[in-house]
Amino acid sequence: MLTSPSLRSLKEAIKCLLEMNQERARASQSFILVSLQQFEEETEIGGNRYSRTLEELNKFKEIGDPFTKEYFQIFQSVYMQQTLMLEKLKLPKNKLDKKLKSIHAWRKVSTMIFVAIIAAVWICSAVAAAMAGPPVAAALAAVYPYSLNGEVD
Repeated sequence: MLTSPSLRSLKEAIKCLLEMNQERARASQSFILVSLQQFEEETEIGGNRYSRTLEELNKFKEIGDPFTKEYFQIFQSVYMQQTLMLEKLKLPKNKLDKKLKSIHAWRKVSTMIFVAIIAAVWICSAVAAAMAGPPVAAALAAVYPYSLNGEVD
């Protein structure tokens, strides 16, 4: 199938991006936790006003943006793969759309033919009943008096 290789490569790219961001998030979290610990210690001591907390927060700031060039390169690669997959899937979709349109047209035609046949049968049976009406009515009238337990009026 056309989508299986694309889904596999997309899955791998997402896994890679997730691992990259998890590592950066862990490092950022550790800097924040150390900063909070320093803040609590400096609050208790009351000495040099939050200089160690500021140092730890500066380390966090130095880590920088979690979306690095490598992240955007991988993202761009995944985007291009998905765009190519979309283009490949458009051709079969267009073919299926044409077939579906043709099926709808044939459905309308077959419905019209069916309605015309039903109408023709109904008209023919009405005409046949009208033409055969007097002899059938006479035959029924002749049989009617004998149908009531053999008694005649």
